[in-house]
Amino acid sequence: MTPKKFQKKNGDTVYKANIYLGIDSLTGKKAKTTITAPTLKKLKILAKQKSNQFEQNNNTLRKTHKIVTFEELANLWKESYRITVKQNTWQLMLGRLEKYILPELGSIQVDKITPHMIQLIVNRWAHNANNVKDKRTIGARKDYSDMLALIKRILHHGFALGIIDNNPASLVKAPKLLKKAPLPIKYWTDEQIKQLFLYMDSTEQDDNIYFDRVLFKFLLATGLRIGEAYALEWSDIDLENNTVYVNKTMVKGKILQDTPKTDSGVREVPIDSPTSSMLVKYQQKQRELFLKSQMRTSVVFADNFGKHRSINTRRYTLGRICEKAGIPVLGFHAFRHTHASILINNGADFKQLQHRLGHASIQMTMDIYGHLSPSKAREVTTIFEKAVSNL
Repeated sequence: MTPKKFQKKNGDTVYKANIYLGIDSLTGKKAKTTITAPTLKKLKILAKQKSNQFEQNNNTLRKTHKIVTFEELANLWKESYRITVKQNTWQLMLGRLEKYILPELGSIQVDKITPHMIQLIVNRWAHNANNVKDKRTIGARKDYSDMLALIKRILHHGFALGIIDNNPASLVKAPKLLKKAPLPIKYWTDEQIKQLFLYMDSTEQDDNIYFDRVLFKFLLATGLRIGEAYALEWSDIDLENNTVYVNKTMVKGKILQDTPKTDSGVREVPIDSPTSSMLVKYQQKQRELFLKSQMRTSVVFADNFGKHRSINTRRYTLGRICEKAGIPVLGFHAFRHTHASILINNGADFKQLQHRLGHASIQMTMDIYGHLSPSKAREVTTIFEKAVSNL
């Protein structure tokens, strides 16, 4: 180090020096820096400090952040994971992380986390899931195996980056989830659906009632998820060929995702002629309403500003209408279940239903709706009775 003396504009004297720190471990080049101090003594102290900082920073001038806690490691993992998944998957992972995992491990130093520590956490989750009566109870999610997998993924990221020497979650096992009788699918009967629309047709008609009636009938006729319906634009509907093209959805409020829930969710859904005619009239009325406000919109179920609606909107309205119509208060997904029930009990096979609903596999469709056909069950009994009588 060869110090040089300089005089500043205000008359003060300072000393500068270029110092050699070593070979940068990341670039392989010589690492140098310039230091300035008011005295030679302070210059030497500063030079020593810079040298120590270089060594502590893994012999590189590039900024590095020492990961200390699990939460810091999780934040680092999120940066790379976020860009690889769809919005709904990201929101699901984020929810698991923030609601369940970080409260348990967030403040703990990553190098202090042990397999036993993680196993106790997962055991508690499993116990809660296997003993709880209300599925919405906090800390009793049945997907605790997926939460363990997320812990493993984050810690493996730390291991791959050299932050920790091993993955303490790698040998942790998730206890078995006890099988319980599946909760019954909630849907409306044919009579209840008739009751719903009879009530809506009998009430004083305004723009809101008209919108709700079109939305409800559309959901019943197509089996679309509410997020898929709210994401639709008029270019997604072919009214000449009676076809709806499902290629996007709404998730977590008003986030438009350009692909549906699953890859198989990208699909064409044929619609019946009455539904198509209803949409033609609705489109014309929508244009007239927005023309009065000097606005245009390409969104089918647009809000008052022509934008995509939040998936939370109209839920309260649906409940209120159900109460007044004298039918069970169910959510928007009940239209999808009712749609499936109507098709199954009128001869549609599960393969057709799988494609129409956008399920990833026929097994998923059968698991959800296999028991949703009481009339089919009676039909099987009749077939057996006839067969036996002919013996």
